Amino acid sequence: MKKFVIPAFVLLFIAGCSALNRVNPTDPKSGNYEGLHYTGSVGNFTSLSDIKAQAPDIIWCTDSVANMVYKYHENGNLDFTLFNRTAPYPTPTPIPEFQAPSGICAVAPYFYVVDKNITYNNLKRFDPTYVTSTTVTQPPLYASIALNKCAAFGQYIYLTDSKNVYQFDTTPTANAMTGVTWAVSASATISDIKTDQTGDVVIADSSTNDIMVYTQSGAFVSAFQYSFNIIGFAISGNYIYIPSNGGLHKINYPSLTEAQLMANYGQGSGKVDQPGPCDALPDGTILVGTANTIKMFQP
Repeated sequence: MKKFVIPAFVLLFIAGCSALNRVNPTDPKSGNYEGLHYTGSVGNFTSLSDIKAQAPDIIWCTDSVANMVYKYHENGNLDFTLFNRTAPYPTPTPIPEFQAPSGICAVAPYFYVVDKNITYNNLKRFDPTYVTSTTVTQPPLYASIALNKCAAFGQYIYLTDSKNVYQFDTTPTANAMTGVTWAVSASATISDIKTDQTGDVVIADSSTNDIMVYTQSGAFVSAFQYSFNIIGFAISGNYIYIPSNGGLHKINYPSLTEAQLMANYGQGSGKVDQPGPCDALPDGTILVGTANTIKMFQP
């Protein structure tokens, strides 16, 4: 009987088929599953500029080209859209205006929108119950500053321009600057700001690809420089998630060392291949923004 010999490389190929038959390692059925799987997308934007997740399942978004603000839910339902309208406005409800909305943050019961155009009231506060501007907040200090991002924790809201952080007291009796302001760096380009569960302030610098941590009073805690591009990030539990053109980076927090790289190869919607805005819902869902939509990844 003639004996057939199968080359070793063929055996290796056959053995590896079970792991290779999935196009992306974020598929929970794949042999190389990485702990997060793609569950769908939310929104259709012209140019998504920021994302803010709020309990229990709210996703706030800003579009800096369409000049719109959106309130979505995790299931994809759209609650409402705020957008510019031409005069005459309907009465008695005033219509909020945006020229270049670049940042959004929320702390119950309000949400806040940052507009980079200094003539359009840099910071606006809204009551989502009435979907109208209840207070337009623009301290004199901001009159000539083009703000770009915001974060909120407790009674404080943190606003950034490209190089500085400004702490603002949102309580009705104060409603003013607290005096806590700090410069990150003369060469910085602040691209995102978040607060962690303790109230510490975490900042991304897209010019140096640094993640920096400060206390509420502006005292420096730590920093780490990465080798990939950073625009936005999310904090979820003991990790920071950073989308880049090389995938979704999972970073240990607060040590800031990289733990894992995921969603970095394969094909289809489950692949992350560009930096962008990012945030995390309380259930651990990571929201990764592209220019046109928000991808959702769940444990």
